[in-house]
Amino acid sequence: PSAMTEEGYPSEFVDGAARCDGGGKKNPVLMPMTEEALKIVNGLNLEDARDVVKRITDQIEWSSRPLGFSVRPGPRASHIIGLRPGTPKLKALLTPDKMVSIVKTLREKGVYIVARSGAFRIAPYLNTSFEDVDRLITCLAEECIEAVEK
Repeated sequence: PSAMTEEGYPSEFVDGAARCDGGGKKNPVLMPMTEEALKIVNGLNLEDARDVVKRITDQIEWSSRPLGFSVRPGPRASHIIGLRPGTPKLKALLTPDKMVSIVKTLREKGVYIVARSGAFRIAPYLNTSFEDVDRLITCLAEECIEAVEK
Protein backbone atom coordinates (compact mmCIF):
# COMPACT_ATOMS: atom_id res chain seq x y z
CA PRO A 1 0.00 0.00 0.00
CA SER A 2 2.86 2.43 -0.73
CA ALA A 3 1.42 3.83 -3.97
CA MET A 4 -0.33 7.16 -4.07
CA THR A 5 -4.12 6.99 -4.07
CA GLU A 6 -6.81 9.47 -5.10
CA GLU A 7 -7.02 10.52 -1.45
CA GLY A 8 -3.36 11.57 -1.48
CA TYR A 9 -0.04 10.38 -0.19
CA PRO A 10 0.14 7.40 2.17
CA SER A 11 1.07 8.25 5.74
CA GLU A 12 2.42 4.95 7.08
CA PHE A 13 6.19 4.51 7.27
CA VAL A 14 7.85 2.35 4.63
CA ASP A 15 11.61 1.72 4.45
CA GLY A 16 13.55 3.53 1.74
CA ALA A 17 11.01 6.34 1.22
CA ALA A 18 8.88 3.81 -0.68
CA ARG A 19 5.69 5.41 0.65
CA CYS A 20 6.29 8.23 -1.85
CA ASP A 21 6.55 5.77 -4.73
CA GLY A 22 3.99 6.48 -7.43
CA GLY A 23 3.70 2.76 -8.13
CA GLY A 24 4.69 3.10 -11.77
CA LYS A 25 6.91 0.95 -13.93
CA LYS A 26 10.00 2.07 -15.82
CA ASN A 27 9.01 3.69 -19.08
CA PRO A 28 11.59 4.18 -21.87
CA VAL A 29 9.62 7.11 -23.30
CA LEU A 30 10.24 9.24 -20.21
CA MET A 31 13.90 10.05 -20.95
CA PRO A 32 13.27 11.54 -24.43
CA MET A 33 10.27 13.42 -23.02
CA THR A 34 12.42 14.78 -20.19
CA GLU A 35 15.10 15.83 -22.67
CA GLU A 36 12.57 17.76 -24.77
CA ALA A 37 11.08 19.36 -21.67
CA LEU A 38 14.51 20.50 -20.53
CA LYS A 39 15.11 22.06 -23.95
CA ILE A 40 11.93 24.09 -23.49
CA VAL A 41 12.86 25.10 -19.94
CA ASN A 42 16.38 26.07 -21.00
CA GLY A 43 14.89 28.30 -23.68
CA LEU A 44 12.72 30.21 -21.22
CA ASN A 45 13.49 33.38 -19.39
CA LEU A 46 12.66 31.95 -15.98
CA GLU A 47 11.97 35.33 -14.38
CA ASP A 48 9.42 36.12 -17.09
CA ALA A 49 7.90 32.64 -16.75
CA ARG A 50 7.65 33.06 -12.97
CA ASP A 51 5.93 36.43 -13.41
CA VAL A 52 3.39 35.02 -15.88
CA VAL A 53 2.46 32.14 -13.60
CA LYS A 54 2.38 34.41 -10.52
CA ARG A 55 -0.21 36.62 -12.21
CA ILE A 56 -2.33 33.51 -12.73
CA THR A 57 -1.98 32.22 -9.14
CA ASP A 58 -2.67 35.74 -7.81
CA GLN A 59 -5.85 35.83 -9.90
CA ILE A 60 -6.87 32.43 -8.54
CA GLU A 61 -6.36 33.68 -4.99
CA TRP A 62 -8.33 36.90 -5.46
CA SER A 63 -11.12 35.25 -7.45
CA SER A 64 -11.61 32.48 -4.88
CA ARG A 65 -11.94 34.78 -1.86
CA PRO A 66 -15.61 35.68 -2.50
CA LEU A 67 -16.34 31.94 -2.44
CA GLY A 68 -14.85 31.69 1.05
CA PHE A 69 -11.45 30.25 0.19
CA SER A 70 -8.23 31.43 1.75
CA VAL A 71 -4.52 30.96 1.17
CA ARG A 72 -2.06 30.47 4.00
CA PRO A 73 -0.34 33.76 4.78
CA GLY A 74 3.33 34.27 4.15
CA PRO A 75 5.59 33.81 1.20
CA ARG A 76 4.65 31.14 -1.31
CA ALA A 77 6.00 29.74 -4.54
CA SER A 78 4.69 31.54 -7.59
CA HIS A 79 3.78 28.41 -9.55
CA ILE A 80 1.44 26.69 -7.14
CA ILE A 81 -1.36 27.73 -4.82
CA GLY A 82 -3.42 25.95 -2.18
CA LEU A 83 -7.01 27.06 -1.67
CA ARG A 84 -8.30 26.24 1.80
CA PRO A 85 -11.82 26.62 3.12
CA GLY A 86 -11.76 29.91 4.99
CA THR A 87 -15.32 30.25 6.27
CA PRO A 88 -17.14 28.06 8.79
CA LYS A 89 -19.73 27.02 6.17
CA LEU A 90 -17.05 26.08 3.63
CA LYS A 91 -15.04 24.21 6.28
CA ALA A 92 -18.14 22.21 7.19
CA LEU A 93 -18.90 21.43 3.55
CA LEU A 94 -15.40 20.51 2.40
CA THR A 95 -14.73 17.25 4.16
CA PRO A 96 -11.85 15.22 2.71
CA ASP A 97 -14.34 12.97 0.86
CA LYS A 98 -16.20 15.98 -0.53
CA MET A 99 -12.93 17.54 -1.72
CA VAL A 100 -11.98 14.32 -3.54
CA SER A 101 -15.46 14.23 -5.08
CA ILE A 102 -15.09 17.83 -6.29
CA VAL A 103 -11.69 17.03 -7.82
CA LYS A 104 -13.29 14.16 -9.77
CA THR A 105 -16.20 16.33 -10.91
CA LEU A 106 -13.90 19.12 -12.06
CA ARG A 107 -11.69 16.61 -13.89
CA GLU A 108 -14.76 15.51 -15.87
CA LYS A 109 -15.18 19.17 -16.87
CA GLY A 110 -11.54 19.47 -17.96
CA VAL A 111 -10.40 21.37 -14.86
CA TYR A 112 -7.45 19.67 -13.17
CA ILE A 113 -6.71 20.26 -9.51
CA VAL A 114 -5.89 17.95 -6.60
CA ALA A 115 -6.92 17.78 -2.96
CA ARG A 116 -3.99 17.61 -0.54
CA SER A 117 -3.93 18.17 3.21
CA GLY A 118 -7.21 20.08 3.38
CA ALA A 119 -6.56 22.32 0.37
CA PHE A 120 -7.20 22.32 -3.33
CA ARG A 121 -3.74 22.41 -4.88
CA ILE A 122 -3.61 24.22 -8.19
CA ALA A 123 -0.51 24.43 -10.37
CA PRO A 124 -1.17 26.45 -13.53
CA TYR A 125 1.06 26.25 -16.59
CA LEU A 126 2.46 29.02 -18.76
CA ASN A 127 -0.41 28.48 -21.19
CA THR A 128 -3.09 28.83 -18.49
CA SER A 129 -5.31 31.78 -19.37
CA PHE A 130 -7.45 34.09 -17.27
CA GLU A 131 -10.43 32.40 -18.97
CA ASP A 132 -9.16 29.11 -17.51
CA VAL A 133 -9.12 30.76 -14.08
CA ASP A 134 -12.69 31.97 -14.60
CA ARG A 135 -13.73 28.40 -15.50
CA LEU A 136 -12.01 27.05 -12.37
CA ILE A 137 -13.75 29.59 -10.14
CA THR A 138 -17.13 28.95 -11.80
CA CYS A 139 -16.74 25.20 -11.27
CA LEU A 140 -15.73 25.66 -7.63
CA ALA A 141 -18.69 27.99 -7.09
CA GLU A 142 -21.08 25.42 -8.56
CA GLU A 143 -19.71 22.70 -6.28
CA CYS A 144 -19.67 24.87 -3.16
CA ILE A 145 -22.87 26.86 -3.77
CA GLU A 146 -24.56 25.78 -0.54
CA ALA A 147 -21.67 27.23 1.49
CA VAL A 148 -21.36 30.37 -0.64
CA GLU A 149 -25.01 31.47 -0.67
CA LYS A 150 -25.85 33.94 2.03
